[in-house]
Amino acid sequence: MSGNSPLRASPARLRGALLLTAALTLAISLLATSQPAASQPQAPTTPTTRFTSFDIFIDPASAPLGAYQVDLRAVEGTIKLVGVEGGEHAAYAAPPYYDPAALHADAGEGGDGHIILAAFSTAPADQLPAARTRVARLHVQITGDAAPRFEARLTAAATANGEEITAKATVTVSEGDAK
Repeated sequence: MSGNSPLRASPARLRGALLLTAALTLAISLLATSQPAASQPQAPTTPTTRFTSFDIFIDPASAPLGAYQVDLRAVEGTIKLVGVEGGEHAAYAAPPYYDPAALHADAGEGGDGHIILAAFSTAPADQLPAARTRVARLHVQITGDAAPRFEARLTAAATANGEEITAKATVTVSEGDAK
């Protein structure tokens, strides 16, 4: 028998056949695993989380503010209350009273983004704020892209003598957090 038998291939032909087989196998496996983007399931996205703070102001309309109670409720956005600070005036520099359980409730998970803040001062009337003043700062964690919004309802406001006064409560995004 000669060396050119049809059943025997030369080493060069074998290498070529192996390379061709390997290339075809690789091409087929790449084509099989790559599908159009529309048919691939989308990976779940994690909602964005950020932190900000809201300032709570009370305007006692020229009367000395001796005590207050304000009911705050998130009406937009998914938030978690994470902290409470005191105000800017010396009479309300300490954090107001509140139920600590409000800091553990998520607005989107059974909680309602609701907290009641209250404070009083025993300072003399001339040492109490009689103009609009920040009485507290509320720190929140926001989940998602919706901008949170709070409603404030002033349920009590009084002078140092305990006389009820007409006052107004407002909530704004803290100046350093406004974007």
